[in-house]
Amino acid sequence: ILRHLEEEARTMGITKILAHISSRNPVSLAFHRKHGFAECGRFPGIGRKWGKSFDVVWMLKDL
Repeated sequence: ILRHLEEEARTMGITKILAHISSRNPVSLAFHRKHGFAECGRFPGIGRKWGKSFDVVWMLKDL
């Protein structure tokens, strides 16, 4: 699915993909790193779920 998204984005002239991921989701963070995304921003404590706060991590990939 990610490969298809990247191909479609390129055909549209899009050169970057930005993902917003919960810091409490290490599987997603590892997946994005494995596929060429790098952390480009972090919002400490901005998220809240089940009574616990967490960071929102922005990850960027250049196409």
